[in-house]
Amino acid sequence: MSKARAHPNIAFVKYWGKHPKWEEYHIPTKSSASFTVKDLYTLTEVEAVNGKGRVREFILNGEKVHRDSKDMKNVEKFINKLSTYVSEDVKKYDYIIKSENNFPTAAGLASSASGFAALTKALMEELSRDHSWAEEVLNDERKLSAVARLGSGSAARSITNGTVIWRRGWDKKEFDPLWDSYAERVFSGPDDIVIIYVFVSRKRKKVSSREGMKISVNTSPFYWYWVDREEKELNKTIDTIKHKKYEEFFKRVIEHSNSFHAVCRASYPPIEYLTDESRDVMDRIHTLNREYGYEVASYTFDAGPSPVLFTTKDMEKDVLSMLKGYETITTGVKI
Repeated sequence: MSKARAHPNIAFVKYWGKHPKWEEYHIPTKSSASFTVKDLYTLTEVEAVNGKGRVREFILNGEKVHRDSKDMKNVEKFINKLSTYVSEDVKKYDYIIKSENNFPTAAGLASSASGFAALTKALMEELSRDHSWAEEVLNDERKLSAVARLGSGSAARSITNGTVIWRRGWDKKEFDPLWDSYAERVFSGPDDIVIIYVFVSRKRKKVSSREGMKISVNTSPFYWYWVDREEKELNKTIDTIKHKKYEEFFKRVIEHSNSFHAVCRASYPPIEYLTDESRDVMDRIHTLNREYGYEVASYTFDAGPSPVLFTTKDMEKDVLSMLKGYETITTGVKI
């Protein structure tokens, strides 16, 4: 039996859309960047026994997962992809999987990213006992992230810690869809950024991320313009973190989030993830920034109504005071 831990991540430069040519490989249309989240994690155990590539048992947060459930099907699809794209050796075993999050799975905290990252690590460690190719993957974070990507795109960014870029890769001359789109840590910090999850509506969203991505890629009239612009701005945003230019970084985070949701609203039919509560938190952030005369905090939204805020340690109390009435979780960047 092998164990592994992985942390969720929060993207400040968004992943939104698989390239139509390599959709099964989860190749993104654009690169993205994220912080790995410090105090939240998924812990996964994998046992491989002689078999035929099936998931024999899957226990999630102490409960046995039904064979017809979405969670089971997603894990089985991942195992099948590994046997098809990585190595047929995967089919020689059946798998007993136990996975547990130390945070609510349904709370919109990107559990699929940490879940598939932890599963990938544990699975490669288990298979590395008998197979050199699995050991090679296990010892190479780029390859490990590429394998995790087959389960969930954003899982690529949860393989490592700190500030992470997931590179789209397909603009290379000779592109290998299995290995050339990977995530890597660009540096271990920052250690002075505070991450605040704010919980608003817990209602199930009408359009899933997977469905929403497809709609936007196919129908949003300025989708590819947005992709090109985001690709050009990525390194500039990363530089603001490296040099601790947080005023500019917070402004950029808000712009990245707003442009992402503009792409969603311009899709057909329009996709709207934000609610009145979402906009209330946005207004509170802008009000706080105006009071200080410069950006001291920012918000970012994934495909859902609950924002994640970034600020500095010296501004944490002010931001939390401004959030009265909302449930929050405060953490930092996993270094």
